[in-house]
Amino acid sequence: MFKKLFGKKESTNKQKEEEVKVFIRPQKTGEALEIEKLGQLVRDNVTEEKTEIPYFNREQVKMFEDILDRRVQAYLNDPDNEGEIETEEELISLKQDIGQRLLNEILPDLTIAEQEYFAVQYSAKLQGMETYRTVTEDNDYESVHGIDIKTFAEGSFRMASGEDGDAVIDSYGVSHEQWGEITIAWTERMKKDNKLVMLYSQYMTPSEVEVNNFSEAGQRLVQDRRYFQDVYAYYQAAYSLDLDGAKLTEEKFGHSSFDIQQASQFWAKEDASNYDHNVFFDPYFKERQNAYERELNKMKSSSDNPSSGIKFDLQDFGQQAKLMDLEACITKLGSNHQALEFLNTKDEEEMEELGKVLLFQGDANIVGDFSTYPDEIFKGDEDLSEEEIRLIVILGNLAVSKDAHINTHFYVEGNVTAKSVDILSDDEEQNITFIGDCTVTTGFFISNSMINLVITGELKTPCILTAVREGKIKINKVNTNAIGINGYVDDEELGTDTPIKNIGLAQTISVDNLAKISNFDEDVMMTEDIIKDIIDGDIKFN
Repeated sequence: MFKKLFGKKESTNKQKEEEVKVFIRPQKTGEALEIEKLGQLVRDNVTEEKTEIPYFNREQVKMFEDILDRRVQAYLNDPDNEGEIETEEELISLKQDIGQRLLNEILPDLTIAEQEYFAVQYSAKLQGMETYRTVTEDNDYESVHGIDIKTFAEGSFRMASGEDGDAVIDSYGVSHEQWGEITIAWTERMKKDNKLVMLYSQYMTPSEVEVNNFSEAGQRLVQDRRYFQDVYAYYQAAYSLDLDGAKLTEEKFGHSSFDIQQASQFWAKEDASNYDHNVFFDPYFKERQNAYERELNKMKSSSDNPSSGIKFDLQDFGQQAKLMDLEACITKLGSNHQALEFLNTKDEEEMEELGKVLLFQGDANIVGDFSTYPDEIFKGDEDLSEEEIRLIVILGNLAVSKDAHINTHFYVEGNVTAKSVDILSDDEEQNITFIGDCTVTTGFFISNSMINLVITGELKTPCILTAVREGKIKINKVNTNAIGINGYVDDEELGTDTPIKNIGLAQTISVDNLAKISNFDEDVMMTEDIIKDIIDGDIKFN
């Protein structure tokens, strides 16, 4: 390290004279030097204080915030940013964003899980909220009949874990009537003070002795980190889909809701005191939760579910789907999810241009047309209609009673059925994936400068029309009687359109020769017009 910092000396003997070359590494100055020194101080910490920034002690938090404040002020003073930050919420969001980037400069080797952990903790700090890392045992509340919040939590836990209630109350030297008053008093206080709730939860966390009182299965929840993550991921996934998480988890794993909650408090406290655990921010936990959500969602949408098969229009679809940033979608699905594979080829600038993601979990049965245009999905909502949505993900089947119009990146984790499917975009690259079959009654149409299409099942259609300059089309199987049609791009016929030829259809024809196999006899030079005529039935194949 010191050789790199202060330079490396190389010498050669030329004509008995020693020539010395010294390479000096440029020294950092100003803020760059300040950040480098802060990073070294943080890495040199041997003990951790419970501050809102993991690894940082109180003095280092102040140094961090001094740099952050300067950067925020510089942003606000920049004329190009005038009017962008008008509310307190927007200012908090700006500080979170700049703070995250600053942390990555100070500690560039942090894992994604560690970065997410920082985001949660520091966001709470900016909003004036306490967390398990920052809450202290100091409180302004007097004890009730001599019972403080810690003693009340311990007693409550003892009774909840199966100890005789009378014996527990007697052990604290109070009467049953007094314990009732104690319970009411502390419960009312917790309703008004979230800090007390966190203290109560920490004090209810099982100690080493109490862990030994768990059943063998219950002990495993606090002794086997991966096992707890798996169980709790299933528990959370069920509740996220409005299912009975306690009942389903007990049926699958044999754990009561009480054991799960106590184990959850145990690991939450471990996260607060030992940053290496990160149980709830570990990518493994999120991947398991996402996987269980997909599994449970299919169960929820199965034929024996009373709500299965409910139909709704496009606007209902928009209301039930979740609109989110790309980063939130990656966090939700996991970076390795098939819907996001196309992002691997994108640079940072391209990622920023992708805009928002619309995520729908479950089967979507659409009455009428389906469209990916925001002004149609959010018809009547001026703000949402202006959103830039570049990716729509449906984790289930998509059934459309009329036509499906797609102009975004699009992923369906299930079968697709519609009167027709048209994938139309003049300038933008599109990545389309159907994990299942696609069945259409009039035709499957692609008019795009660049398309990457994958259908893992069978495409069942009377015709496929493509007008594509570049890209790949990968369809596992197409019905043998489907007709392939080469369309036009910018009024130019693509008679050698390679994507349509690579599908391996028995019959492929250009638009100019449509009259040979249909009643088409007009000199139409726009692919969109030909598609409309096929959908409307004006062009019929012989």
